[in-house]
Amino acid sequence: MNIIEVKNIIKIFKKGIGKEIITALNNISFSVKKGNVVGVIGPNGSGKTTLFKCIMDYIRPDKGEIILFENKFKDLNLKSKIGFLYEKVNCFPELTPIEILNIYSALFDIPKSERKDKINDVLKTVELIDFKKLKVKKFSKGMIQRLGIAITIINNAELLIFDEPISGLDPFGAIKISEIIEGLVEKGKTILLSSHVLSHIEDLCSEILILFKGNLILSGKLNEFITNYEKFRIDLKLKNSDDGEKAISLLKKEGFVIEESCFSNQDLEHIFINLII
Repeated sequence: MNIIEVKNIIKIFKKGIGKEIITALNNISFSVKKGNVVGVIGPNGSGKTTLFKCIMDYIRPDKGEIILFENKFKDLNLKSKIGFLYEKVNCFPELTPIEILNIYSALFDIPKSERKDKINDVLKTVELIDFKKLKVKKFSKGMIQRLGIAITIINNAELLIFDEPISGLDPFGAIKISEIIEGLVEKGKTILLSSHVLSHIEDLCSEILILFKGNLILSGKLNEFITNYEKFRIDLKLKNSDDGEKAISLLKKEGFVIEESCFSNQDLEHIFINLII
């Protein structure tokens, strides 16, 4: 089952006094199957957030269509199946996680009798259960981001869209977010996420979409893409350190003893840079 089907969408913005036309999305098509984790990558201004907003129906494409859960996005009930996490999470600083999640539980019509258990379960998932009565103004950025995920999943959404979920986090905070997302994957959630940290995409995603200047320049299974990419990196450890400067020019000649060598596929970051430069 395709959770998302994007068919030939075009989104144009007009900017400035002269109404300069900017094509944010140019004839984009792809699909996402149930249970898949798809990474969306591209430089700033490539159209990632615009794409997410179109999928969420916050803005409408000028052409093309988006089908969610095999239905055109007209039924308001579909929105209850989707959770969207912005890059910057805005929470009520004077409230606690319990108070905030109670508000969102009411918005999603979760019965009062179920809210306490539901909120505790969600806070355990994002590892904030020990801070449930602490005011958000005392939270670190990583904790706020985890609270954002809690808000996103409080209604048990089937499709989760994360826009730069680890942006601005320290390594510890980024690892925490990655672990939480991995846990959501294990629960069968379908996830669409963007990140400038390509190792994050490589670790979490089964498929990728690469956007550049509003165009979808590549899409497909991540492992097949990396395996089939024609360029490789060779790491060499030479026995004599003085040979380092000569290695490139003399590599094909005999006489060097290579103590250790490692042949590996390029990682996603190197491939991405090669594609867009």
